[in-house]
Amino acid sequence: MEQLSIFVASSSKKEPIAEKIQTSLQEELAKLGEPAVVDLWRNRFPKSETAIESLETVAEEVDFAVLVMSGDDVTVRGKTKAVTPRDNLVFELGLFIGALGRDRSFIARDRKKTLRLPTDILGLTVLFYDSAPLDRLTTSLQDECAKLAAQMVRRKSRPKWLALGRAALAANGEFCRAVEGWWWERINYPGASALSLFTITPDAVPGGLMLEGRAFDKDGVRSALWKAEMVRLYPSERRIAYVWRGKHPQPGLAQLKFHGYGTMDFDPPDSASSICTKGTGDFWDVDEARPGQTVCKPLELRRVLDEGNLRLMDSGTVQEIGDLVRSVIEDW
Repeated sequence: MEQLSIFVASSSKKEPIAEKIQTSLQEELAKLGEPAVVDLWRNRFPKSETAIESLETVAEEVDFAVLVMSGDDVTVRGKTKAVTPRDNLVFELGLFIGALGRDRSFIARDRKKTLRLPTDILGLTVLFYDSAPLDRLTTSLQDECAKLAAQMVRRKSRPKWLALGRAALAANGEFCRAVEGWWWERINYPGASALSLFTITPDAVPGGLMLEGRAFDKDGVRSALWKAEMVRLYPSERRIAYVWRGKHPQPGLAQLKFHGYGTMDFDPPDSASSICTKGTGDFWDVDEARPGQTVCKPLELRRVLDEGNLRLMDSGTVQEIGDLVRSVIEDW
């Protein structure tokens, strides 16, 4: 069962009220057998973020919000003075109404004190408490929180698409940084291609990757050009799954087209580094002219650590490229 997440905010002056709401809600939800986390605003505003950034994150992650509205300020409208809550609390209430909905955003206020609030929010559920005498505060809040806890249990947790999306993008981004760069791909299957040099680069779409490479036979002659057309990431498994398409660059073979599906599984990064340097995988090689000859080819991956090899593969002579390809295969 997914536990409920509740956020409680107040002005600094009314933080003791917020703390009592936190304690009372936690107790009442426990009585109803509902796992829940009730958190105060001071625990959700790290120093590295501005308040609005923290609020946006909280609004994506929680199921309910309770804001203590108290008369901390006096405002003048025309010639009339009125006791009002802090502007930031009114703003936060609007933010939570927009993110969670009116049925998941609540106000707590003193039953006996007049308070000017925007008329648009007067229809929200209100927790009324008695701040005086002091012994009534805890009792009144406990009663109100019992009613509120029952509402929360009925409404249950909500889908948190933005928070899930943010977490997925963060995981994808971390994985992308660990695998992007140049790689050697040793193809362990008899045929025209023995070694591939390819690059993994970030996609323009956040959290995505692009794969593009060229394959060589055991003598260093370029035997194929290939490119991934669709890529799916599995960060928790350090895996890439992709659909690729390729062709032969040699004269007289350009009409031969190939495509297939492949996977790459990367070893964990070394403890001293955050990047992956090794891996394994396989790919299906479909000859579009002769699909019956489709084969699955296992492969091994090694990151290109010497940038001089990249320059040689781009501008070296046929002999130099051939020597390097043979050297890489022999040293594998």
